[in-house]
Amino acid sequence: GGEKSKIAFSKLLLDSPSLLILDEPTNHLDVNTIEWLEDYLLDYQGAILLVSHDRFFIDCICSKIVEIDNKVATSYNGNYTFYLEQKALHYEQMLAKYNHEQEQIKKLQELIKKFMPHPTKTSFAHDREKKLARIQKNAIDKPKLEHQKVKFNLNKEEVRRVRQLTLENIEVGYTSKLNNAFSYTVFSGDKIAILGDNGCGKTTMIKSICNMLPFLSGRVVKHRELRIGYYDQNQIYIEGNENVFDNFHNAFPYMDNFQIRSQLAKFLFYSDDLEKSVQSLSGGEKAKLSFAKLLVKNYDILVLDEPTNHLDLETKRVLEEALSSYNGTIIFVSHDRFFVDEIANHVFIFNNKNVEIHEGNYSSYRINKEKTKSEEKEIKEKKVKKEKVVKPKNISPLKVEKELTTKQEQLDKLKKEYQDDANCDNYILLEELHEKITKLESEIQELEEIYLSFLE
Repeated sequence: GGEKSKIAFSKLLLDSPSLLILDEPTNHLDVNTIEWLEDYLLDYQGAILLVSHDRFFIDCICSKIVEIDNKVATSYNGNYTFYLEQKALHYEQMLAKYNHEQEQIKKLQELIKKFMPHPTKTSFAHDREKKLARIQKNAIDKPKLEHQKVKFNLNKEEVRRVRQLTLENIEVGYTSKLNNAFSYTVFSGDKIAILGDNGCGKTTMIKSICNMLPFLSGRVVKHRELRIGYYDQNQIYIEGNENVFDNFHNAFPYMDNFQIRSQLAKFLFYSDDLEKSVQSLSGGEKAKLSFAKLLVKNYDILVLDEPTNHLDLETKRVLEEALSSYNGTIIFVSHDRFFVDEIANHVFIFNNKNVEIHEGNYSSYRINKEKTKSEEKEIKEKKVKKEKVVKPKNISPLKVEKELTTKQEQLDKLKKEYQDDANCDNYILLEELHEKITKLESEIQELEEIYLSFLE
């Protein structure tokens, strides 16, 4: 899927259209490709209109958000983070307006009730009635901040942190290995995200952990009896002519009608929804039906392959909250960086046939990566700079040392003049002194490098 998306993008971008319309452009793309696409689109000269549930991507690319909710489109200037802030502010403003209107209505009703029985106050009461009618005609409905939530119930009773399984010298792949051997022990409560390019072996690895595929080498040692639940990103392609209720009932024939309806209701399948053909369900609805089936059983480990694909933002958020509070073990593959940030406390990165293990979420991994890159760049620059230092001809260490002493004395004199209170208001002089000091410090640094080169 990711490779097909790359080909489609290559063909599209070669045309350089003035308007790009993108429908879920990051679906099936690996993180590196998504980051490349972000960089490309940021420099793109044309307009971009996109539908996406990738919050990192929206935050990076978009300068305007249009939210369609309950048949009403609301526009927000800014990225996704700004949209969330403005949405919360808009809710507070609408709630304050609603409360003010309700207070006015209540007061007018009390006045009408009080003065209508009195003949001398009837005209006043009728006037209040007209005002009440105007307010009620234009009154706003009570604003709702959140939609109805999917109710996931994932908590297990056991909270002790114990060893569950150990990966011993495993190599992943089909006919040729996709990674060098590595070992790792999984403890209860671990939330492990697996990242990497498409085709690097992420799905192969989790299938091997679930005993669906063999490792090329190495083994999985289970330290106790484990019940492992697996969610496949292809589970959304549910086939069959039965409706939602029958599809669920066929999977769990031991459950009675009340139990089935209760479980499906947790995932917002109510009354008429139960009669829908599974073939007519949207991708998100099929994903929710798959989760409804998965979570009937009390698993020790949840293994999830791209769990947020096809989910809307609200369902993603609720799933994040549920999985964050879940005290069991989760091993998951995802390209949704926001989701990884919310869930993971360990990250496996498949890169150039190596597996890098990072303790923390995606953002902390990126910070460490950038820090390492910066340090490597600094070391390289120092090395290049050191290599560039050429010993001048016809100059002795003694002569360099003497020149260093002279320039250092000049620098000390300039700094003393710069710090003199008598010159604190003379901005022209201070600027000249600052330029001289900077130049002299640079010359001293060069002389020090030349002097050190004699000592090597």
